[in-house]
Amino acid sequence: MRSFSEHLPNNLRFLRKYYDYTQKELAEPFEVSQEGYSKWERGISIPSIRRLQKIANFYKIETSDLLNKKPEDILLILLERKKSQIKKI
Repeated sequence: MRSFSEHLPNNLRFLRKYYDYTQKELAEPFEVSQEGYSKWERGISIPSIRRLQKIANFYKIETSDLLNKKPEDILLILLERKKSQIKKI
């Protein structure tokens, strides 16, 4: 099993690009500088537990998914969510 430090940077980058955000736009709600956010995406540092929870809540995914799943698995979660939202309409 891979450590979350291997998945987290890729997931942060994937989610940011998927939702078309810049690092600067995400830095404010996560209470970090743009440089700090960039370090998370590059795997140089990791967010605190409190910030990880904020990030997961922001994207409406589980913290464990953010830490443990590959970006392609996160994409499947997002697509399933969209699919279920469409069915409700």
